[in-house]
Amino acid sequence: MLYDMRWVDSAITIGMASYILYLDLTEIGGTIRTLMLGSPEDIGTDSVIGAVSDLEGVIDFTPYIFGSWVSMMPRSTPVWLSR
Repeated sequence: MLYDMRWVDSAITIGMASYILYLDLTEIGGTIRTLMLGSPEDIGTDSVIGAVSDLEGVIDFTPYIFGSWVSMMPRSTPVWLSR
């Protein structure tokens, strides 16, 4: 080998792998959030709810979003229990 520097190939390979791993780790957060069906970070949830609620024929589901939907459900007997 020229100049007897065998370690240079390993150092460049490790450096390139580290750089690629760094780029992957900085981008993976948004991808995981999207795959887990999360909303984008830069969207205003309240403005989306308001815009959809303003459309004609749309029922206001705000109580369902904030957790009181259980108390609003009808207390009927399920079909499989009514035999």
